Amino acid sequence: MAKPGTNKLGSSSHLHVSLHDLEGKNVFRGNDYKMNDTLSCSNNMQYFLGGVMKYCLDTFIFFAPTINSYKRFK
Repeated sequence: MAKPGTNKLGSSSHLHVSLHDLEGKNVFRGNDYKMNDTLSCSNNMQYFLGGVMKYCLDTFIFFAPTINSYKRFK
């Protein structure tokens, strides 16, 4: 369990995700959407992120599979 007690700090968790086509090209990279002067992404990245946001509650069971897991989210 990442957070052993309610009075202690948790160690957090994050995921790194990448997606490549059959030729090995990163499909998240592109200039379809410009976020700022130096950062942009492809439409595929926008659709992927939208899907993650839409279905995150449905997949929450994978991130907190036990009752004790919910102590972390208090």
